[in-house]
Amino acid sequence: MFNNVGDGAITSAQNDLLNADIGAAMQTPSTPSRQAIIAQAQGWYTNDFAQSCAPQSRLRAFAAAAGPISLFYETLTHQIVEMRSDNGWANTGFLQDNVLPGTEMAEMHSPGGYLAILFFQDKQGYICYRKASGVVWDDETQATCNGSIVVPYTLCKPPRGGMMQ
Repeated sequence: MFNNVGDGAITSAQNDLLNADIGAAMQTPSTPSRQAIIAQAQGWYTNDFAQSCAPQSRLRAFAAAAGPISLFYETLTHQIVEMRSDNGWANTGFLQDNVLPGTEMAEMHSPGGYLAILFFQDKQGYICYRKASGVVWDDETQATCNGSIVVPYTLCKPPRGGMMQ
């Protein structure tokens, strides 16, 4: 779990218990094993993530299957970057310029996470995305439609060049 506390400091907490384990524990009769799982579900602890972001930055994290966690956030220079945790946090080199300050971000990925798409809004108001295969992000940004800064993503005008892609 990640949180921008409002001044640009990103805090994080984690719990090593899988959601499936919690669900299974809740469906079994009361046993010492169930009680131990439920107790650990309350045992969140802070993580070693120590990066700063823009105060208005949204955070978008995802992990596919048992793979590493990726966290996307906006820098003070209004660029989106990705940090990935795989035995420690590292910058992946993902850098997206021309980002609307405070943009919302959305992410989609295939089962297993081999294919991923990150959506965001650029400074001109276009809803854009970048695709990845494996852990390699495309260099090119694609625009889908022009969305007003004050309306939801679903209320879009046609993109630059015509039809919705």
